[in-house]
Amino acid sequence: MEKKNLIAIITIALLLGASIGFSVYSFYHVKKVQVYDMKVTVGDRLGFDVSGDSLSFGILIPGASTGHRDIIITNNEDYPVKAQFYAYGDMAEWVYLPENMVIIGPESNITFPVGLNVPSGTQYGNYTGRMRVVVEKQ
Repeated sequence: MEKKNLIAIITIALLLGASIGFSVYSFYHVKKVQVYDMKVTVGDRLGFDVSGDSLSFGILIPGASTGHRDIIITNNEDYPVKAQFYAYGDMAEWVYLPENMVIIGPESNITFPVGLNVPSGTQYGNYTGRMRVVVEKQ
């Protein structure tokens, strides 16, 4: 019985230590996580969506058109930060990023382009995804 209690105490201590370590790392290293909804309608004609609340690419024709949107990222800190971009969801493989990571100088901002290419043969319909931007201390 003593051996089981010792193993349980060690396991709890390790989990607690890992949780505290992750929390401290996140608090001091990760500055911001922003998630943008992405959506596109695949159809037989082009259509525009000018709403600014998401990365909405409107209506695109498979294999014949591309969509472009921009994300503006601001660094209000007095030191440079690193922004990393992750696309996921139905349309993640169609997203084109010029790079997956950028450095943003102190007290400045960047405009980061996000492109979308719908492959030929894609079924007509609505597709969604998300773009996660993680901003960390460099």
